[in-house]
Amino acid sequence: MIEDKELREIFNAETQEHIQNIEDGLLQLEKQEPVDKKALMEGLFREAHSLKGSARQLGVNKIELLGHTLEDMLNAAKRGLRELSPDMVNGIYKCLDAIKELLEEAVMGKASSVNVTNIIAELKAAKSAGPPPVAVQISEIAKPAQCQLPPEIPAAPPKEAAAPPVELMPAAQPEVPEIPKIILQVAPADKPHEAEEIDKPQEAADMPVSQEHESPAVMQEGKRFTIDTIRVETYKLDALMLHVGELLVMKNRINQRLTDIEETVHMWNTKVLKELRGNAALNKHKHIEDFSGTLNNLKGSLYEDDARLSFISKEIEERARTLMLLPLSNVFNPFKRMVRDLANQKSKEIDFVVEGGETKAEKRILEEVKDPLMHIIRNSIDHGIETPDERLVRGKSKTGTITVKAYKKASNIIIEVIDDGRGLNVEKIKETAIKNKLASVETLTGMPLAELYNFIFMPGFTTSPIITDISGRGVGMDVVKTALARLKGTVSVDSTPTQGCRMTISLPVTVSTTRVFIVKAAGKTYALPIDFVRTTYMASIADIYNVEGQKTITFDNSPMSVVHAADILELKGDNGGGLKNKNISTSRQGRFPCIVFTLDGENFGVMVDTLVDEQEIVIKSYGGILKSVRNVIGSTILGTGEVCMVLNPADILKTIKTKGFTSVSLQKVEAQERPITVLVAEDSITTRTQLKRILEGAGYEVTVSVDGMDALRKLELANFDAVVSDVEMPNMNGLVLTEAIRKNKKYKELPVILVTTLSSEEDMRKGAEVGANAYITKPAFDRQVFLDTLKRLI
Repeated sequence: MIEDKELREIFNAETQEHIQNIEDGLLQLEKQEPVDKKALMEGLFREAHSLKGSARQLGVNKIELLGHTLEDMLNAAKRGLRELSPDMVNGIYKCLDAIKELLEEAVMGKASSVNVTNIIAELKAAKSAGPPPVAVQISEIAKPAQCQLPPEIPAAPPKEAAAPPVELMPAAQPEVPEIPKIILQVAPADKPHEAEEIDKPQEAADMPVSQEHESPAVMQEGKRFTIDTIRVETYKLDALMLHVGELLVMKNRINQRLTDIEETVHMWNTKVLKELRGNAALNKHKHIEDFSGTLNNLKGSLYEDDARLSFISKEIEERARTLMLLPLSNVFNPFKRMVRDLANQKSKEIDFVVEGGETKAEKRILEEVKDPLMHIIRNSIDHGIETPDERLVRGKSKTGTITVKAYKKASNIIIEVIDDGRGLNVEKIKETAIKNKLASVETLTGMPLAELYNFIFMPGFTTSPIITDISGRGVGMDVVKTALARLKGTVSVDSTPTQGCRMTISLPVTVSTTRVFIVKAAGKTYALPIDFVRTTYMASIADIYNVEGQKTITFDNSPMSVVHAADILELKGDNGGGLKNKNISTSRQGRFPCIVFTLDGENFGVMVDTLVDEQEIVIKSYGGILKSVRNVIGSTILGTGEVCMVLNPADILKTIKTKGFTSVSLQKVEAQERPITVLVAEDSITTRTQLKRILEGAGYEVTVSVDGMDALRKLELANFDAVVSDVEMPNMNGLVLTEAIRKNKKYKELPVILVTTLSSEEDMRKGAEVGANAYITKPAFDRQVFLDTLKRLI
């Protein structure tokens, strides 16, 4: 293990970069696309040479040996002495994997089981696709190998065509120079300043080693020395962003202090000063006027300071955030090797295409999106792309394509994973959904494909008949959705049978700060992220109705589930309590602020008592046992110093779907804000008038209709809590009316009471079949029984 911590970090970053570049180059060679092969081989050789040199400087002997072997093999290929065969390329990959393991040993002290001798022997024994390989003798590190010419090359060629030695080394190993704390790249830098290559002139080889790595900016007299880039450890940037977040919190607190002093000045000018001036003895007191001037000056100064602080904090935040933005290629590039290896393992031919790798996102997003992306790509390889024979039978090219595409859209990053494989199996999804009791056959019949595809994101859902080590593994795609939800992201799927599948991930560019609505519910303050907010409006309690036991409101001409924040959080408190603020919107006359969210293509509303403000905050995530608290992401500190919980819209939607709450708040408000309305359908004017008087005497609001057709029309024009209907009526009888009510999703839970003279068992059975909740016969009509039945149903 390398002793110096700083050198460990530098060596780790540099070596991983060399390995990635070599892998990328090999993948490019394997694609057999038109490329400048000479330049590509030159680059591969340079990477291996640099990797070996870094390991030698720090005494990491095993990595140096493997790097030396790679360098020799790539040198021979570069000079045309051998062609890299698939067998040799596989050997190079295996060598790189061994270097990765040895790197962990050198950096983290994790013992490796790498047998360097065996790997070198396997690499040398790999079959070449061209001329015999160059024989290179590897000596011990302590005694650098003498330059030997391969036996196939004449020992004494003509002077003008002299073959250079395989590797040039100084006679004596120079003392390792001290590596500075920050790695610097000095400009101008047209190309990396590596050790000179074997085809350089001999006089260049005699140049002192100390000058070999010196910058042209230093070597050219009169040239200004400039530093273009520095390498900074990411934990330092993380700490910087943490302090930027705290600065944002402090800015909000200063803004709150400004509000406080505004209220103080207003109170002084409108109340205190007015009373003092009304006192003749104090009216002309000099200190009163001085104090008024001082107070107003303080207010003006604080305004200036607040404006300046807002400007500076915004600049710092923007610049710090820019530092944390990294190209998505950091995530995409390692997948190239993974796809290549898994394709070989599954005997498939796959072309992996990356588009938009230069698109940038915050560091944390890159770190946490890698696993979901990997899971999606592995599923595409295992389940999506067919074998070459299958593809040819279907009229496709034998090589499948997986494309990862990234681009910015508004304030979001969009990542698409597209394959041209077999697509999702709709029938298999239906079978699995029924088997797991996630839906009935009736529910699945006619279900839109977009909703059907969403089943694959449910926990444990997999259509694979067998669990493999590539995909499935009993986990399913729910891990993808859960991981993305932590980043305030979403995932959707679109598929065409036999043609392919497209997974679309939407993520915010940054997650370090979040804009939220500050709201009040049951007398407490909460924050709701606005990332998925579609709109806000004042919703009327009178517009709420029940659908399958869930409070529902019509939004955009479609039913939308609605819940009160206090119910979701299982709180008990006084509704309507709120902070006194000039921006507050409170409930008046049965109207509440409703925040409409759109998630996974579904709309749902969260009602609150008070909409206080909109702010940008830093979310402090919970850990330990609080990490799994439902419906809560974390907390933040408001400008008032109050600790405020931040709610999780994705969890709220899940809670609504599972009906894991009781609508206590809305039920109480409904009872307080409006009377219960009943629609009476009765063709007899005498009976109709009698029922109307009984219901109104019990406190109900009654609307009457003369038959079933009239009742249906009135149902469309207003919301009712119950229907009381006769059975025998002209135009449309009560049985047909009840059946029509039950067919409408909006009225599926609407209580229907049939009041009729038909009292046989057969008549009652018909009433139950069409969906009536109660059947009361007129001959035995009892006023109190009727009212008790209605109360129980509502």
